[in-house]
Amino acid sequence: MKLIVEVAASSLVDDLGEKLEDYAGGGLAEYWVADVQGRLVMRHSGPKANAYATREPARFGEAIAALTIPALLVDTSALA
Repeated sequence: MKLIVEVAASSLVDDLGEKLEDYAGGGLAEYWVADVQGRLVMRHSGPKANAYATREPARFGEAIAALTIPALLVDTSALA
C-alpha cells in the first residue's frame, strides 16, 4: 500500500501517535492526517522503524501533492 489518509475530527492524538507508529513500522510509504480543527493535512513519508523521516504540512485550500505517488494532486479548495 502506498498511501493512507486519516481524517481526525476527534482522533488526532491517536492518528499522530499509535497509528503513525503502526503504519511507519509496517512500511507504509506515505501517511496523511487531515486535522479538521487545525485545517491542515500533515503528510508523512520515509518510514523508519516506528516513525517517518519527513513531515510536511499543507493547509486546507491548497492543492496537496503526494510525496511518494507521482501525479497525485488533491484539490482541497472546497475545504477552505
